[in-house]
Amino acid sequence: MTNTILFGVLFTLIIYVLAYQLHKFLKLSFINPFLIAVVLAISILLIFDISYEDYMVGGELVKFFLGPVTILLAVPLYKQYTVIKKNFLFFMIGTIFGTLVSFILVVFFSFVFGITPILALSSLPKSITAPMALEVSALIGGDMSLTMMMVTFTGLTGAAFGKLIVKVMKIKNPLAIGLALGSITHVIGTSVAVEIGEEEGAISSAAIGITGITTVLLLPTLIQIVNILFPNILQ
Repeated sequence: MTNTILFGVLFTLIIYVLAYQLHKFLKLSFINPFLIAVVLAISILLIFDISYEDYMVGGELVKFFLGPVTILLAVPLYKQYTVIKKNFLFFMIGTIFGTLVSFILVVFFSFVFGITPILALSSLPKSITAPMALEVSALIGGDMSLTMMMVTFTGLTGAAFGKLIVKVMKIKNPLAIGLALGSITHVIGTSVAVEIGEEEGAISSAAIGITGITTVLLLPTLIQIVNILFPNILQ
């Protein structure tokens, strides 16, 4: 029964609904529904001795639809068109800066800790939403499973500490808050932006799409530059 498409799809949906309801009950921002769902799913699979391969018979279908879901990023971009147009330079500088900082940090820590090239490449798209990150990872030679793990970890970090960082740094500008969370911690971090304020959430959702496009355009060139200057890090 577990080796079917129906099981994988229903299991994924039921687990997330349960995780979402548990998150609403606990009311703790740092315990994200996504984190609860991951822990719950892994625990159930281990307890009932269901193999990852069996689950992924249906899980692959869920994974497949992550691609088309990327198109939905056009919706927040369209809804926030006026705001983006008014602050276009702010958006472009912010997303480009965020992409560069994320890239530099991965390269730097790869050099310092001697991280393998495959892990480094898989970590480079960590700050964009999962559907785009997986496609970019495949394009640059990363491992899609590792990329998914890094994307998840990045988002959960933003969900856990995003609001705290905003408070400690005393950031008040809705544009700055939304752009920071959306361009670095993508969809999961955007949930925190929504909790902070409606405008912050809207800006963050728009930043996800723009950052994804920026990353897709800049990443191949940045990798080539690093390969020329430091040939042992990413290849």
